[in-house]
Amino acid sequence: MLDKAQMCYFNGDYQTSFNVCVQALQDLDKQEINKLESKNKLIELAALSALKLGISEALEFCAQSYNYHQDSVFYALNLAKALFLAKNYQEATRLLEALINAQHSLQLECLQLLLEVYKAQNLLENAESVYRVLLQNTPKDWQKWLECGDMYFDAAPKKALEIYGACHKIAKETLSELQSNAPFVEIPQTFEPNSLTERLNALKTPKQVKENPEITHLKAFLHTTLEVRIAQSFLQIFENPMQEAQRALEILLPLQEQNANNGRFWIFFARALEYTGYYAQAEQAYKKVFAIPNIPERSLHMAKFWLAYLLMRQNRFSEALEPYEYRLHFAGSATFSILHYNLVTEAFYKDSNAFKDKEICVYCEQGFGDTLMFCRTLEALCAVAKRVYFAPQSALYSLFKTRLSQEDCFKNLEILDTIPTHFDFALPLTSLPYFLGLDSLEKMINLKTPLAIRKKKSKNIVKRIGFFWHTNFALKEDNTRNFSLEFFLNFLLELKNVELVSLQVGEFELPKNVENVGRDFKGWLDTYKAMEGLDCVVGIDSSPAHLALLCGIPTLIILQPRFDWRFGLYEAPKAKFYGENAHLFVSNPNDLNSKKGILEKMQQILEL
Repeated sequence: MLDKAQMCYFNGDYQTSFNVCVQALQDLDKQEINKLESKNKLIELAALSALKLGISEALEFCAQSYNYHQDSVFYALNLAKALFLAKNYQEATRLLEALINAQHSLQLECLQLLLEVYKAQNLLENAESVYRVLLQNTPKDWQKWLECGDMYFDAAPKKALEIYGACHKIAKETLSELQSNAPFVEIPQTFEPNSLTERLNALKTPKQVKENPEITHLKAFLHTTLEVRIAQSFLQIFENPMQEAQRALEILLPLQEQNANNGRFWIFFARALEYTGYYAQAEQAYKKVFAIPNIPERSLHMAKFWLAYLLMRQNRFSEALEPYEYRLHFAGSATFSILHYNLVTEAFYKDSNAFKDKEICVYCEQGFGDTLMFCRTLEALCAVAKRVYFAPQSALYSLFKTRLSQEDCFKNLEILDTIPTHFDFALPLTSLPYFLGLDSLEKMINLKTPLAIRKKKSKNIVKRIGFFWHTNFALKEDNTRNFSLEFFLNFLLELKNVELVSLQVGEFELPKNVENVGRDFKGWLDTYKAMEGLDCVVGIDSSPAHLALLCGIPTLIILQPRFDWRFGLYEAPKAKFYGENAHLFVSNPNDLNSKKGILEKMQQILEL
């Protein structure tokens, strides 16, 4: 049985090898035969097969093997692999850290595994220290440099930029050395082996040469991978967003020819162009992606989705609606049903009046702000459908249910806390403009919100100002919206004859003269009620701002220089979906000197 298991293992049939080992071990136990040597070999082979298969049984067999060979680094390393597989990271770390402190021939393998164990625990500094050791031995392992930088890319892009920069320095030095010492290699000549004429001619012909392949590969790495990563890091930092975008653009501009078929390059080149106000060029860059042969679907969908945002930024809604539907490829589990969406599109393409006199379920697959902004499109659907069932996010349900407008245009609108079981079609709220032909900003902003709104102006002598500065949703995006509490208090505490009210949810420390109502919020109805007594709201581009504007409250939105499409052109920001109550101010998140301009803006709002 051992021979059979060994043969299966060496033939790559690890499952059969494992099964044979387990059966053989069971047979030995039943026969009560004490064949310790055979048993040990079967356990060892079962352990190796289980590791190859990545199955949970690996831990049991690797532990037994290690008990038989406690002085063996090989079996200790296998046990560490099994512990890693079982997500027992603490034990794996303890074992591996002991192994790397001893001298043996498997030092490199232990370091590689320890690196993965650290990364699995998000111990990035520990992982970086291992990368440093590995790169000391192989400083031109470009893939290792990339892995080290990529590890920090989302959490600490400045650190990633530092690592990419160190790699770039070594790569450029290596390239310069190669170009000086061995720029070309000879191209071998081919001829008939028995042809004396060809051999004689070859002696007379000057030798043909080509660029050293090592130089070619290193150039490709620099221009299509590393320098693109460096540019992406600049786009990710957000300390001085416009300057960082300009720096990224300067890096990417000369790399266009080398990246003709690199979809990732064109997407981020388009982003850098858009961020710096080159809208027409950004549009062309996105469209370059569509022409790349065999482009991965994800890259294609991403380019179409971001192109839609670019078009909407320019008020080109009729062109934007179709590519905007590609956002659904990134909605994940929030999308109610791809099957139902496909049924909607099939019916719509056959008949654009497919929703007339039908029962329609509308669900939400994006954030709270999008729900509040696009909920006005329900009026257009109510005008054609027999009945509309609207299922907002659970946190928004009580708000819509309690504050549903009683206007006649919403008489056939019902607010539900779950998806109904009977309807003709189900579609996403933010797809309504596409399916209902709301192909211009004017068509959308003239629609009414289904939320009952406050119409009377407050008569408070001491003005109550609500504020908020952070949203967790921004942490998942390619563009950030958050500011610090310090930034907001820097100007709010300068205001005289006002009451400050924090609408922020979460744990933080506020000055004693600031009322913290957000700590008691359990849903959006609580936020709505808190806003009823406010004279003004100031905050970031987040859902409370949308709610405040729907409530008719004068609202100042503090935008970072790279703001969302809904506020228009970077050089001329405008709150597209809201009227005179919407006010904007653009500032870097770390520029406390913008206090004077914000205070002037707030004073104007409070005097209206």
